[in-house]
Amino acid sequence: MPLSPLIRFGTSTWTYEGWQGQVYRRPYAKTTFARECLGEYCQYLYNGEPLFRTVGNDSTFYRPPTASQLRHYLKQIPEDFEMYFKVWEEITIPHFAKQARYGVKAGQPNPRFLDAKLFIDLVLTPYREAKFEPHMGPFIFEFQRHGLTSDEFCSRLDRFFGQLPNDFRYAVEIRNTGLLGPDYRKVLEHHGVAHVYNHWSYMPSLCGASGFPVGRVNG
Repeated sequence: MPLSPLIRFGTSTWTYEGWQGQVYRRPYAKTTFARECLGEYCQYLYNGEPLFRTVGNDSTFYRPPTASQLRHYLKQIPEDFEMYFKVWEEITIPHFAKQARYGVKAGQPNPRFLDAKLFIDLVLTPYREAKFEPHMGPFIFEFQRHGLTSDEFCSRLDRFFGQLPNDFRYAVEIRNTGLLGPDYRKVLEHHGVAHVYNHWSYMPSLCGASGFPVGRVNG
């Protein structure tokens, strides 16, 4: 049976080199593969129809995209195609892990955690400059495991989303089972934010997650 037009099927990234010879038939130089194969990803057919109508961009978890990068994506995607983007980790990490990539910040509190002005200025601005809005799926706020209480996390999340513009879509992915409760649900419902169902260590099974109806469902 054909997929419903209400369902957008896609993968978390398009840059998997192992798909060459399957999804990707054209030759690509190793140095340009990730930049140039998005157009072919969008054209991959199943039963004569394009299968992928959305795709994720995980790289934006590590740094916001530039307007130039977003314009390059626009040149490759069809009219009815959406991309969703992970939000820069500077917004979603309350404490930096003790990892070398964080340099002097490793192990320190993050003063930019859930900083709405930073998100608007450095994350949203390139999308507006590139005029990317018609192809925007939700921004995914990925919160890795942390030590904040449910009260503190939900309070800060509520304040944060209350300061964001409502012409973009937002979704939250958490890795702390203890946050799945009425306070968290209330925050998302109040701001029209989606909950991302994930299959991850320490999280409930997806088979038993249907009792958490929050906003739009993504993931």
